[in-house]
Amino acid sequence: MRTTCRNRSPIEQLHLYPDLWVCPKCHRRLVERYRKRRWIVQLSGQLEVIGHCLQCPDSSCPIHQALYRPDAEDRLALRGYTFGLDVVAKIGQLRYYGNQTITDIHHQLQDTLTISIKEIALLCEVFLALVNTVASQDQELLESLQQLGSIVLSIDGVQPEKGNETLYLLREVRLGRVLAARNLASSTTPEIEALIQEVLALGIPVIGVVSDKQHSICLAVERQLPDVPHQICHYHFLKDLAQPLCEVDRNFKKQLKHQIRQFQPIIRLATAQSEAPEAEIVQGYGLAIQQVLQQDGIYPLEPSGVQLFRNLQAISNSVARVMQHYPSQLIKRLLNRLACLSNYQNRFEQLCQGFDAVHRIAELLEGQSNEKQAQQQLQSYVAQWINKFRATDYAESEVFNTWGQHFEHITRAFLPKLFAYCRQPLLPHTNNALEIFIGHLKKTKRKITGRKNVQAFILHEGAWVATLLSLPVNTNWQESFIDVNYQEFQRNLKRLRRTTERSKLWHIRHNLAAYLLDLETRWASSQ
Repeated sequence: MRTTCRNRSPIEQLHLYPDLWVCPKCHRRLVERYRKRRWIVQLSGQLEVIGHCLQCPDSSCPIHQALYRPDAEDRLALRGYTFGLDVVAKIGQLRYYGNQTITDIHHQLQDTLTISIKEIALLCEVFLALVNTVASQDQELLESLQQLGSIVLSIDGVQPEKGNETLYLLREVRLGRVLAARNLASSTTPEIEALIQEVLALGIPVIGVVSDKQHSICLAVERQLPDVPHQICHYHFLKDLAQPLCEVDRNFKKQLKHQIRQFQPIIRLATAQSEAPEAEIVQGYGLAIQQVLQQDGIYPLEPSGVQLFRNLQAISNSVARVMQHYPSQLIKRLLNRLACLSNYQNRFEQLCQGFDAVHRIAELLEGQSNEKQAQQQLQSYVAQWINKFRATDYAESEVFNTWGQHFEHITRAFLPKLFAYCRQPLLPHTNNALEIFIGHLKKTKRKITGRKNVQAFILHEGAWVATLLSLPVNTNWQESFIDVNYQEFQRNLKRLRRTTERSKLWHIRHNLAAYLLDLETRWASSQ
């Protein structure tokens, strides 16, 4: 709260009148009923606005009580707000496009206008509510969709932590525009169906859907879009398919690193004997080992454990060649340390066979033209791979039985929707574009706060910022806010701030007994 009066000395005065000067019913000239004075703070300075409200002077006129206020006032600032639309637009752009903190924005603006940190935080919420109001009335989006003639829908959810609401985004693939964004208390099928209905209400036919294999999403799509091809993300399929292999690979890498890290005493000895001719060579190998231990892979197609073993094996072979031509005690000790790789050879070969199958399946997913033939080909390959693997020395292992059963189960579960792109070529094979967009959404908040945890942001602002970031960056927000529907803006702002819910939560935290008693009293009075 302000503790001192605002300085209004350097002020400009502006008189505003309604656009209408004649009564539309009796055609008499309107007269002034009263004038309203307000002060608006703009980036260019303070402005004293005097709004002249007019009324029909004829008391017998049917619309004598009608009051006409100047519309131009709403182009300067929202009703009930001191700061102009240009200030709101500037703060929003600095916050969500410039990724600046509230404090940074305050420092940047305090040279041109007097504003508190709390006011900036509140105007950030006002900015988001205005943007979402503008986006909901965006005729350009509807025109773009009508030009495309159809919608290719991408669906995904973001759950920041178990037990919290999940943010669901529905995005048009080709335009990259978020068509619906909502925090859902539960990821049930009816709630996701309601989001799909919001998209269908646009009146543009949906010709394809891409998502992961979340049961509630699949069921909602089947109910709302029964004849529409539904593509399951290939990346999610491969990730689920290779899950047990990835777990074994991580453990494999962990054991390798534990064994190889014991080479450090050899490097220290080489450092101490720096005058020895082989010391520099041993240190070079030590640097190579240290580097490959720090490298990481990308699952499921680039397993880090398998890659680490290959790199260490290449280093070991190189050391062996050096030892063969130029024997040395230090190099021999290093070679003996790397000899432990032979203990992991069988597991390495086993993992290679598993990940080779994943690579082959990834190839089979691409470039297909006939859905049924592609499904049969994939199913046949999985069965052949399992039969072939049974003939190896690893067939009796418990690990193999787990892999075989898992491959069959996952392939059978995903197969009906893996090749939907054969029926609809506009469908992407993966949902990675939306995943990258969600990653960008989180990254913007991490840039602002410097913190990895973005749970509170996803719950409070996630849906609103997602809509903002999907809009064109070069939008003139000040101009866009002029014709905004004020009632719709107020509803959006109330929904964003969750005023009623936050008040209830405050009472629950501070006086649970009184809150419960109030519920009982209200129920008793309603009966």
